[in-house]
Amino acid sequence: MRRIAIINHITHALYIEDVDEKELEEKYNGDEQAYIDDSYELDGDYSWDWITDITYFPKEDKTPIDVEPTEWL
Repeated sequence: MRRIAIINHITHALYIEDVDEKELEEKYNGDEQAYIDDSYELDGDYSWDWITDITYFPKEDKTPIDVEPTEWL
């Protein structure tokens, strides 16, 4: 399982999903772009990437906080 983040630059929406690598390989021949195109209706300007680490920067205290992905999803 890998976590993917997709940012829709038109609507300023963030989509985060856990993607089954076996399904990605078997159904889409490992093509992440084909998976996204099949799974989402995104018009125009968007970008995506795999998430491996998360750091949160709170407004009140600029000390970065490392976040475990399982803690926020």
